[in-house]
Amino acid sequence: MFLIAILGILSGSERADHITRVFKQKVHATYEITTRYDEALDGKMSIFMPVPPDTDQQKLKGITMRCLQIPELNAIATVDVSPLHRKLLELTFPVRGRLPASGLRVKVDIDLDMYESKLEAGVAAHGKAQISASYLDSTREIDYENPTFQDWMRNNNLHRLGTESVVEYAHRVFLYLVQRSTYTTGGSYESRRPSEFCVGLKGDCGGMSLAFCAAMRLSGIPSRPFFGRWALDATEDYGQTHVVSEFWDDGLGWVPVDVASAVVHFAKTPDRVFGKADGKFIAFHENTDIEPFKGFWQGWAQYALVSYTGSGKFDPKVDEAWTVRRIK
Repeated sequence: MFLIAILGILSGSERADHITRVFKQKVHATYEITTRYDEALDGKMSIFMPVPPDTDQQKLKGITMRCLQIPELNAIATVDVSPLHRKLLELTFPVRGRLPASGLRVKVDIDLDMYESKLEAGVAAHGKAQISASYLDSTREIDYENPTFQDWMRNNNLHRLGTESVVEYAHRVFLYLVQRSTYTTGGSYESRRPSEFCVGLKGDCGGMSLAFCAAMRLSGIPSRPFFGRWALDATEDYGQTHVVSEFWDDGLGWVPVDVASAVVHFAKTPDRVFGKADGKFIAFHENTDIEPFKGFWQGWAQYALVSYTGSGKFDPKVDEAWTVRRIK
């Protein structure tokens, strides 16, 4: 029934659909990172944490970051040096000698209001808006200008047809990826790039989301991946990390898509996660290529980023904890 409803929304020359947004829950999330190293150091360490952005699915109510061994140290609000200037919290402190066996613990507390979003028929809620060019860029991690990816798009007839609306086209690419992709874990930043992922269509939520965004951007449709974690406690073998995506439609605004959840959980009913978000995913940041400062780059950050400058070999061992509590 839901598939029929989606197809009804997608069809018709005069679409009047919209995205509904309903409050889901208030949550308090706690992220902890413990850093240990064996060598004697003489320099400074910096720890950066993405500040979750406000989106249609979440509104940040507050965030704090502190080092438990240095309680008087205050986190600094900063932005990364990429063109997006994404918000970060930073703790920087001198390190000399060796750490105690217990390591260095940093705790981040995040409070958010979470919302469900759903594509439905009705009155359009958005008009044409000015969208940042960064949502159309070919980047190191969303490399749609790579010839391998462009050949894959052409050979599989995945370019947008002249008769297709933005939503119709996004839905077609979404179904193609869901029906042909195989979920696997592990891999490097490079293996998740669209030019690498498209070769065998094997990978995790990162590879699937980036491939979807790359297809949209190549066809001139703004898109963005979100990197974060489910609003659920981490387990021994799963830190709840996840990646989703959105595309822009002038009549709708940002439309949520979760390719990997469709592959893993909803292979027979994939439209449960097309145009719908359940208010249970916490986005740490949008888009790829985080740069806390020049010379320190990460593809993305579902965790704190640790940097050291100074003498001595810095080869840290890092433990993480992620807990989420629903606030009534």
